[in-house]
Amino acid sequence: MDTVKAAAATLALALASPAMAATVTSTDATPDMSVQAVPQDASVLDLGFAWTGTPASGYFEFTATNPFDVYFADYSPSDADGEVTGLAFYRSGADTRLTMQGDFCDDAALAAVSGKCSLIAGTDADGARAMYRPNGSTSLFGTLDAGTYVLGLYEGGRPASGSARFQVVETPEPSPVPLPAAGLLLTAALAGLGALKRRA
Repeated sequence: MDTVKAAAATLALALASPAMAATVTSTDATPDMSVQAVPQDASVLDLGFAWTGTPASGYFEFTATNPFDVYFADYSPSDADGEVTGLAFYRSGADTRLTMQGDFCDDAALAAVSGKCSLIAGTDADGARAMYRPNGSTSLFGTLDAGTYVLGLYEGGRPASGSARFQVVETPEPSPVPLPAAGLLLTAALAGLGALKRRA
């Protein structure tokens, strides 16, 4: 009976536990680029890039189990003269990228980053060249389906060093079985197991 109680407790915990944040499945970076993933809580994953020389590129492949948004949280270039950096973002295994502004990333050393990308910059960016600037309150890419995605960064020249940070924020889907109903199901299952044990 202790085994049945332990199984019931595990099931109840699983039904009540919040969904975990997106998980990184692979990363890679050139020697002058470093990448770091830091879970902030059960639904937020920070993806950080930092480079100390150019050209440099790096990427994260991550899997989200719930719908999610991507936020552009921070961009800190060493040069304050309006330089830009390339951002590549796409669903893993898909042919179409979500970042299609131009060919800036064509020379990226890592195949996962190379190709069409969009430009990011700080608030003093070089005119209209930058499509995205840091804004932690507005999603860069919103309401994306659960799945595996690649987020990559490429810097070909300037800024010669800097960092950028993004956040993957999941929106857990409602549980298909409300917790009170789950409790009733669990009670019924335990009663059924008890009846089976008495018959044996």
